[in-house]
Amino acid sequence: LAGRLGMDEKSGGILTSGGSIGNLTGLLAARQNKTGYDIWQEGGWDHRPLAVMVSSESHYSIARAVKIMGWGEYGIVKIPVNERLEIDADRLKESYCQAIEQGKQVIAVAANACSTSTGSYDPLEEVAAFCQQNNLWLHVDAAHGGGAVLSSKYKHLVKGIQKADSVVI
Repeated sequence: LAGRLGMDEKSGGILTSGGSIGNLTGLLAARQNKTGYDIWQEGGWDHRPLAVMVSSESHYSIARAVKIMGWGEYGIVKIPVNERLEIDADRLKESYCQAIEQGKQVIAVAANACSTSTGSYDPLEEVAAFCQQNNLWLHVDAAHGGGAVLSSKYKHLVKGIQKADSVVI
């Protein structure tokens, strides 16, 4: 599956019991990778509050995962969407800077491929470029529409998914 997504041969994966636990697993991996300290040993009490940037069209399981990790509503940074209900890539920097000004340590962006409520696919290439520029983890929730990667007709909808650090499909 990683090969079909366009990821390299070093990529791996695990099976979970569903998309919700898959999203939690992806964000836990982001937390461990991007905090700069061993949260398993130290906890997160003496550090800046952690946060994930999400589309306002993200599945509720993303917000639930953030809350399960103990970050509360404060750990959710909403990214405005455009008229097609996709992450507005032109507003990523603005959302990120506002979160930093509020004292949050943003570690990841969770993008949709596709939103369960609207069927909109986020612009993964633009989001991936933003994440790379800002050293952020890119998690793609493709539980609903990631199968497009298997279609020659619809594969363009997930262009850039291979740049993700974690994908639920």
